[in-house]
Amino acid sequence: MTMCRVLTAALAAIWVGFAGPASAQTEAEKVLLGVTPEDVAGVVQEAGFRAKIGKTSDGLHQISSKTQGIDFYIYVVDCDTNLSKDCITLTFGAYLAPNTKLTADAMNQWNADRKFTRAFVDEAGDPSLEMDVSTYGVTHKYLLDLIDVWDTRVGKFLDHINWN
Repeated sequence: MTMCRVLTAALAAIWVGFAGPASAQTEAEKVLLGVTPEDVAGVVQEAGFRAKIGKTSDGLHQISSKTQGIDFYIYVVDCDTNLSKDCITLTFGAYLAPNTKLTADAMNQWNADRKFTRAFVDEAGDPSLEMDVSTYGVTHKYLLDLIDVWDTRVGKFLDHINWN
């Protein structure tokens, strides 16, 4: 019986050793199972950008911001039924209207050479850049990194289309 108690105490000590670091997680390391529009706006602001929460004409939540002199939007989608929490997808979008219209060939070249974002032109020849990301099972730090990835991709896209 004494050996059983010693073994139980040893296993409990090992378990506490394993559980210890998990309880010391910072907010930046906490795994998220979805976000709210307010969470996304907070991350955008923390990354150094302005963030205004609004809704599209279809009722989707969006965060409006600006980078490198152009407006961009983050659409907060795939939410629970009340459309305000546990949203698991973000779509970043920048929609431009340059003086010179672009062709699908320029966008196809961008898409062939790069991952994570997609470029296209609308019927008027105006270029757009989008990026979809999942927010399920990610950390706050990962979301901050996504803002940096988006900002970098927008800059490279603007160079690609010879924007000003």
